Amino acid sequence: MIAISIALLVTLVSMYLAGAIAQRRGRSAKIWVWIAVLLGPFAPALLLVLSPQPPAGCPPAVKGSGRSGPDGEGCGKTRKARGAYPPRERKKSQTSFAPLTPI
Repeated sequence: MIAISIALLVTLVSMYLAGAIAQRRGRSAKIWVWIAVLLGPFAPALLLVLSPQPPAGCPPAVKGSGRSGPDGEGCGKTRKARGAYPPRERKKSQTSFAPLTPI
């Protein structure tokens, strides 16, 4: 009887946690609450492993581009892609090597 009570309590806490984490990560809280009913404490852990959903209307990011929206507009651009850093000035090459001459 005590084991059933503990299992029920763990499942209820897992349902609450799964719904809250799913909502915060942009996933369907309703679906994840039902997944928590089936999986118990593994559902919130699984949600923490999965990456957050991008906002609606944003295409998936191209890996390494720093952009995730159409033409890089909106949709979670990185600081570098937004232009938050000033452009670097390029230094001219200051080598003191003499040009190679044929022998």
